[in-house]
Amino acid sequence: MWGKWIFLTAFQTRSIAALSGKPLLAKIIDDLEKAKDPNTILKYKLYCVHDNTIMSLMTTLGVKAVLPGYISDFNFELFKTDTNDYQVKVRFNGKPLAIPGCDGNVCTLAELTKK
Repeated sequence: MWGKWIFLTAFQTRSIAALSGKPLLAKIIDDLEKAKDPNTILKYKLYCVHDNTIMSLMTTLGVKAVLPGYISDFNFELFKTDTNDYQVKVRFNGKPLAIPGCDGNVCTLAELTKK
Protein backbone atom coordinates (compact mmCIF):
# COMPACT_ATOMS: atom_id res chain seq x y z
CA MET A 1 0.00 0.00 0.00
CA TRP A 2 2.71 2.54 0.91
CA GLY A 3 4.53 1.86 -2.34
CA LYS A 4 1.53 2.94 -4.43
CA TRP A 5 0.94 6.02 -2.26
CA ILE A 6 4.56 7.15 -2.50
CA PHE A 7 4.60 6.51 -6.26
CA LEU A 8 1.38 8.48 -6.77
CA THR A 9 2.41 11.33 -4.47
CA ALA A 10 5.65 11.89 -6.37
CA PHE A 11 3.78 12.55 -9.62
CA GLN A 12 1.31 14.95 -7.98
CA THR A 13 4.20 17.39 -7.54
CA ARG A 14 4.09 19.84 -10.45
CA SER A 15 7.88 20.15 -10.73
CA ILE A 16 8.29 16.38 -11.02
CA ALA A 17 5.27 15.98 -13.28
CA ALA A 18 6.60 18.69 -15.61
CA LEU A 19 9.58 16.51 -16.54
CA SER A 20 7.47 14.17 -18.67
CA GLY A 21 3.99 15.73 -18.63
CA LYS A 22 4.90 19.09 -20.18
CA PRO A 23 6.80 17.68 -23.18
CA LEU A 24 4.02 15.18 -23.90
CA LEU A 25 1.31 17.86 -23.65
CA ALA A 26 3.38 20.13 -25.90
CA LYS A 27 3.59 17.35 -28.51
CA ILE A 28 -0.15 16.66 -28.27
CA ILE A 29 -0.89 20.38 -28.71
CA ASP A 30 1.50 20.52 -31.68
CA ASP A 31 -0.37 17.61 -33.29
CA LEU A 32 -3.72 19.31 -32.61
CA GLU A 33 -2.40 22.50 -34.23
CA LYS A 34 -1.34 20.48 -37.30
CA ALA A 35 -4.76 18.82 -37.42
CA LYS A 36 -6.39 22.25 -37.88
CA ASP A 37 -4.94 22.38 -41.40
CA PRO A 38 -7.70 21.16 -43.75
CA ASN A 39 -5.05 19.65 -46.06
CA THR A 40 -3.45 17.48 -43.39
CA ILE A 41 -3.59 13.72 -43.55
CA LEU A 42 -3.42 13.60 -39.73
CA LYS A 43 -6.69 12.15 -38.41
CA TYR A 44 -5.59 10.13 -35.40
CA LYS A 45 -2.39 9.72 -33.43
CA LEU A 46 -1.62 7.15 -30.77
CA TYR A 47 1.04 7.46 -28.10
CA CYS A 48 1.96 4.59 -25.81
CA VAL A 49 3.30 5.72 -22.45
CA HIS A 50 3.91 4.36 -18.96
CA ASP A 51 1.74 4.95 -15.91
CA ASN A 52 4.11 7.58 -14.54
CA THR A 53 3.73 9.61 -17.74
CA ILE A 54 -0.07 9.39 -17.50
CA MET A 55 0.08 10.66 -13.92
CA SER A 56 2.47 13.44 -15.00
CA LEU A 57 0.10 14.47 -17.78
CA MET A 58 -2.81 14.61 -15.31
CA THR A 59 -0.86 16.86 -12.95
CA THR A 60 0.29 19.05 -15.85
CA LEU A 61 -3.37 19.49 -16.87
CA GLY A 62 -4.19 20.50 -13.28
CA VAL A 63 -6.14 17.34 -12.51
CA LYS A 64 -5.48 15.31 -9.37
CA ALA A 65 -3.45 12.35 -10.56
CA VAL A 66 -4.77 8.85 -9.93
CA LEU A 67 -2.90 5.60 -10.21
CA PRO A 68 -3.93 4.50 -13.72
CA GLY A 69 -5.03 0.97 -14.35
CA TYR A 70 -3.57 -1.30 -16.97
CA ILE A 71 -4.30 -0.05 -20.53
CA SER A 72 -5.55 3.35 -19.33
CA ASP A 73 -5.96 5.97 -22.02
CA PHE A 74 -6.34 9.68 -22.67
CA ASN A 75 -8.31 10.92 -25.65
CA PHE A 76 -7.94 14.47 -26.98
CA GLU A 77 -10.58 15.25 -29.64
CA LEU A 78 -10.33 18.42 -31.73
CA PHE A 79 -13.53 20.13 -32.89
CA LYS A 80 -14.10 23.24 -34.99
CA THR A 81 -16.94 25.41 -33.67
CA ASP A 82 -19.47 27.43 -35.66
CA THR A 83 -17.39 30.52 -34.88
CA ASN A 84 -14.25 28.90 -36.41
CA ASP A 85 -12.61 28.42 -33.01
CA TYR A 86 -11.16 25.09 -32.00
CA GLN A 87 -12.14 23.15 -28.91
CA VAL A 88 -10.57 20.06 -27.42
CA LYS A 89 -12.59 17.45 -25.53
CA VAL A 90 -10.51 15.49 -23.05
CA ARG A 91 -11.42 12.01 -21.82
CA PHE A 92 -9.63 9.61 -19.51
CA ASN A 93 -10.59 5.95 -19.79
CA GLY A 94 -13.62 6.95 -21.85
CA LYS A 95 -15.00 9.38 -19.27
CA PRO A 96 -14.98 13.19 -19.54
CA LEU A 97 -12.05 14.66 -17.61
CA ALA A 98 -12.80 18.06 -16.05
CA ILE A 99 -9.83 20.35 -16.66
CA PRO A 100 -9.45 23.33 -14.29
CA GLY A 101 -9.78 26.62 -16.16
CA CYS A 102 -11.86 25.03 -18.91
CA ASP A 103 -15.57 24.40 -19.39
CA GLY A 104 -15.67 20.93 -17.85
CA ASN A 105 -13.87 18.55 -20.18
CA VAL A 106 -13.95 21.03 -23.09
CA CYS A 107 -11.05 23.46 -23.50
CA THR A 108 -10.34 25.86 -26.26
CA LEU A 109 -7.06 25.03 -27.91
CA ALA A 110 -5.72 28.34 -26.54
CA GLU A 111 -6.70 27.35 -22.96
CA LEU A 112 -5.03 23.98 -23.31
CA THR A 113 -1.86 25.63 -24.59
CA LYS A 114 -1.60 27.63 -21.33
CA LYS A 115 -1.30 24.46 -19.20
